[in-house]
Amino acid sequence: AGFPPVDTKRELPTSSTEEKEEGKKTDAKEEPKESLINLLVKDCLKNPYVVGLAFTYFFIYIVRQGVTSWFVFYLLQVKGVADAGSAALRVSGLELGGLFGSLVAGRISDMLISRSKGTGGNVGKRVQVMIGYTVGIAAMLMAFAATPASLGWLQWVTVFMIGFFLYGPQMMIGLCGAELVRPDSVGASQGFL
Repeated sequence: AGFPPVDTKRELPTSSTEEKEEGKKTDAKEEPKESLINLLVKDCLKNPYVVGLAFTYFFIYIVRQGVTSWFVFYLLQVKGVADAGSAALRVSGLELGGLFGSLVAGRISDMLISRSKGTGGNVGKRVQVMIGYTVGIAAMLMAFAATPASLGWLQWVTVFMIGFFLYGPQMMIGLCGAELVRPDSVGASQGFL
């Protein structure tokens, strides 16, 4: 696709002993690698975009844990679903929706990036997709609250769509975090996020 290489390898000469010694000397002159703590502080904690992504991930994860942990109880106690088996079945679409949502989010962001023809940053296009998905999360949570217990299939569809809209940003946040920092700091940003 014409992208530059991620990391270039230096070839050390191997034909003679003198060349090997010169190769060792040049290796000794390399700067020592920064510690993980320095990378975390310099590239992640001092970067407002990475910190903003971390806050976004925190709230996305709260919604995800709330849905997976409490929707069955919500259906039983508030909506009046007859038994736990029926409630669990209505919540079963979350992960399937998440699979499709993350695939579609990646595809949409790739499409936006390819259409932008180099104007603007890749992270900005991905953030646009995440914003749209978070609006979708809010809309589907309201739809789920408004759906009566008598429409079990519609509750399943809204839970499917909640998963669709939740897992897209969850997947994209890590990708954006990797694109916002230097290659040496990708591990630190992923751990922080």
